[in-house]
Amino acid sequence: MRFLTLILVLSVSLAFGAVLYTNAPGDLGQVVPGGGYTCLPPPSNDILWENPFDFALCTNGYNSSDGYRCDDDFVLDDDATIEGFTCWSIFTGGHPQPFEVTVWVDSGGAPGDEVWSETISDVTDTDTGYSGWGYTMYQTDMVPADTFDLDAGTYWVEFFWTSSYFYWLVENGGNFRQNGSPMGVSGFFAVSGGSWYPEFPPYVRDMNPDDGDTGVSVDTDIVFYCVCDIRPVDTDTIVFTVEDQSLRPGGRVRVSDSALAVGRVNPHPAGEISGTLDIDDTDRLDVVCTFTPDEDLPVDLIRCTVAAGLADDRGNETADDFIWTFTTGNYSVEDTTWGAIKAGL
Repeated sequence: MRFLTLILVLSVSLAFGAVLYTNAPGDLGQVVPGGGYTCLPPPSNDILWENPFDFALCTNGYNSSDGYRCDDDFVLDDDATIEGFTCWSIFTGGHPQPFEVTVWVDSGGAPGDEVWSETISDVTDTDTGYSGWGYTMYQTDMVPADTFDLDAGTYWVEFFWTSSYFYWLVENGGNFRQNGSPMGVSGFFAVSGGSWYPEFPPYVRDMNPDDGDTGVSVDTDIVFYCVCDIRPVDTDTIVFTVEDQSLRPGGRVRVSDSALAVGRVNPHPAGEISGTLDIDDTDRLDVVCTFTPDEDLPVDLIRCTVAAGLADDRGNETADDFIWTFTTGNYSVEDTTWGAIKAGL
C-alpha cells in the first residue's frame, strides 16, 4: 500500500507538471504529498501569528500570481509593529523576486479597507527538504522596507507573486480565498514583529545636573532624556518645571510638539524659575530636552519635575511625577533627602 501511494503521488506530480506551465491553473489539485511529518517555523523569534507548515497536513497549493490573487486572515492579540511575513510555497520559475503584499482590516469575515501595501524585494526562499506535485516546497520570508503598526484585531493578507507562477500551500479547513471565493482551506503563513505592552510608558533618564549633584554652576543648562523602549514619545505630554526650593513651587507649562519644540515656563508663580525648554525629537524613542534659564540659577536647592502623564503615542503614561534635585554654588543642604520621588525607578 505504501508503494502504491508513492506511485499515485508521482503520477499526479507529472500530470500537474505539464499543466502548470501552460494553463496556470488556480490550484494544484486535491492531492496529499507523500512524506514525513515536519513543522518548519519562520526564523524570527517574534512570531505574532502563525499557521506553520506541516508537510503531513499539506493538501493543496493555490495560485496567487498572473490572474489569480489569494488572501487569508490572521489575528493580532495586541497592538504590534509588523516586521515581516512568511509563507510556504511552490514556484514554477526563478526566485526570489518581488512580492506584492497587501493587508486589509477584516470586515464581516472578508477583507475590508486596505491598511498597508508594499512591493517587497527582500525575499528569501529556503528549501524545506520536501516536494509535492514534482516541485520543491519552499519557506518564503518577506521583509518590508519599513515596519508598520497595526492595532489588535483581525486582518487579511495577500501575497501576490510578480514573476512566473507561485502556489501558496494550504491545509484543509479555514477562510482562505482565491479571487474573492472561499476555498475552505488555510494558508501556511506567519506574521512576525513586536507587540506593544501598555504597562511600559516612557521614563526619564540621564539628567544633567543629576540627582544629588552639588556645587553646580549657576549658569548651567538642565538636560534630561524622555525615553521609551517601545513606542515613540508624545512630546505634547512633556511638562517640565524648575523651582527654587527656598520659595514655594508654582504651576506648570505644557510644551508644544514639533521637531525642535519650544516651551516657555511661566515666570510669575513664586519659586518657579523661568526659561526655555527645547525638545529635540529627532529620535522619538530618545527625546533630548534642554532647559535654558532666563537668568542665572539662584544659589539654592533646585528642584526639577517632569510631570505625571508623560506618554507614548498610544497614551501609555506615567502615573507619578519624576523629581530630582541638585544644589548650586555652596548652598548647604543638611537634612535634605535627594530624589523625593523617583517615578518608575
